[in-house]
Amino acid sequence: MRIVEALQKNGEIVAMTGDGVNDAPALKRADIGVAMGITGTEVSKEAATLILLDDSFSTIVSAVAEGRRIYDNLKKFVLYTLSSNVGELIVVFVSIIAGIPLILTAILILVINLGTDILPAIALGVDPADPGLMKRAPRNTKERVLNKKFITRLFTIGSVIGVVVIGVFMYDLFASGWQWGTEVSDDILRHGQTMAFVSLVVIQLVNSFSAKSNLPITIKQIFNNAYHIAAVSSSLVLVLLLIYIPAMNRFMQTVPLVLNDWIVVAITSLIPIIIFETIKYIQQKKQSL
Repeated sequence: MRIVEALQKNGEIVAMTGDGVNDAPALKRADIGVAMGITGTEVSKEAATLILLDDSFSTIVSAVAEGRRIYDNLKKFVLYTLSSNVGELIVVFVSIIAGIPLILTAILILVINLGTDILPAIALGVDPADPGLMKRAPRNTKERVLNKKFITRLFTIGSVIGVVVIGVFMYDLFASGWQWGTEVSDDILRHGQTMAFVSLVVIQLVNSFSAKSNLPITIKQIFNNAYHIAAVSSSLVLVLLLIYIPAMNRFMQTVPLVLNDWIVVAITSLIPIIIFETIKYIQQKKQSL
């Protein structure tokens, strides 16, 4: 007990292992009490936070690694989901205050949130551990997930996404012959909204790969989660169905896109991830100096 309390007074996070009745007070006092599952007494198991079913100390290391992985994936999920929502809010907010035609209809926003966003977000929750996970220093236990640095990154990503989507929409309207201050025809508006919708979905799907790591993403990390690849592919298939099936066109008020439209979507979808990865690369260089 004295050893545990002395370590805690020095700011350490203490894990105490034990198997006997006399270990119970220290197991209870420690931040993480670890009891032996095979040789441990019932009293020690009741007092512990963690029970080793195989009585192997190496399992403690595995548990720490799994805990860090879960925490990292939680942050990925929150970053991807909230940054996508910030991008959508900016698109809607700007279309209202700027007096331009509505960029996204309510049904399109609903499809994005419930259809194309949710699968990649869930898949990020089962991402494998980052390389060097156990070489990192322990995080500050008082640090919140939504700290200043995290919120800044979140709003930066969302702002870039929103600006790019607005740019795609305005470019498409002007390219179709619309002039500022004049009424926009239904055909031009529907094509512009479809372009904005598809661009937003593709940008968010590409951004989900960037959200996988705080460091510049590698090719290995892009393909290290089969569930994520499947989720992104499913979301893309859903988008194609919504814009190329005539019945869905009428219901969603979308129009089929041609090759030139997809080229615009492909180019613009790369802009945000280039910006995000460049920022991460610069930050990594600063930390290494």
